[in-house]
Amino acid sequence: MSMIRKSGLETLQTFLGISHGLRPEGFGTILRMVPTRVESGAKVISDYDVPKHLCMTAEGTSTKLPLSVLMSVFDDVSTWPIVVKDKQHRPGVSVHLSAELLDPSRPITPSTPLRIESIVDKSGRMLAFCSINAYNRDSGELVAVGKHTKFLPMGFIFEFMFERFLPLLSLYASNFGPYRKSNDVLMKNGTSQNILDIIGPLEMTTSGTKTETSFRVGPLHKNPMGGMHGGCQSVVSQLVAETGVGSLAMNKKRPVLRSMSMTYMSTGRKQCDVEAEVLGDPATDQMLTANVAIRREGGGGLVSTGSFKFDLV
Repeated sequence: MSMIRKSGLETLQTFLGISHGLRPEGFGTILRMVPTRVESGAKVISDYDVPKHLCMTAEGTSTKLPLSVLMSVFDDVSTWPIVVKDKQHRPGVSVHLSAELLDPSRPITPSTPLRIESIVDKSGRMLAFCSINAYNRDSGELVAVGKHTKFLPMGFIFEFMFERFLPLLSLYASNFGPYRKSNDVLMKNGTSQNILDIIGPLEMTTSGTKTETSFRVGPLHKNPMGGMHGGCQSVVSQLVAETGVGSLAMNKKRPVLRSMSMTYMSTGRKQCDVEAEVLGDPATDQMLTANVAIRREGGGGLVSTGSFKFDLV
């Protein structure tokens, strides 16, 4: 039985209910994202009041929403129109994700009312390409934009079950889902801590243009497949990039993050090493770039790479 006759919002809500019952949600629970409505063309809109626990500054005070956390929100919101539009309701896995602030000098502060919209620009059997816009709901001003590329194939069993038996999966997940209670606990714990506490302390070392740290992946850092969540990778990468840029620009100019992008390559589990290298000279340049690489512990394979562009003001 297919859900194709249901409304887009009903389809999405049913899918999210199945995910909540059947998969450990990890890092996604802290974002507190829900779809508000689905318009024609599978355009998904979410009204989002920025939670205080997701905001921080370099000193750890809750004052603004980091771009990496906003990009984590973009990750979820841009997955939803794919689920609505795809006949097998495949969420896919992230390949590339980017976000940019239109005016980095005007930070997004706690309780800022956002309206986040996402559409599928193009999709096929293998890939989907999405666009995301974030507006201030009060002023209507466009404050940030994003792009998301996802690899769609999920395996025969997933695709067969989610295309034909979603109502049965929904019934099972709501009554017998093994992860319902644990996801509720993660959501409660995740929203009672600041994002910096959720990430945990990072012992960084800086030498010249390079900054390094290691990161242990815990339950709140994971995606439903058990690896390091792409949003968590983004936040950790931004923290390391900001440390490296701040060290290089010390006593010269203040770096402000304008844009960032992440390319995801493999699964990060247990312990990961993170390295940022800063390009540019703060004495002469108006912008610095920090390139970040996350690897499996001990010089293992690449998990992801990131590029962060900072205005110097």
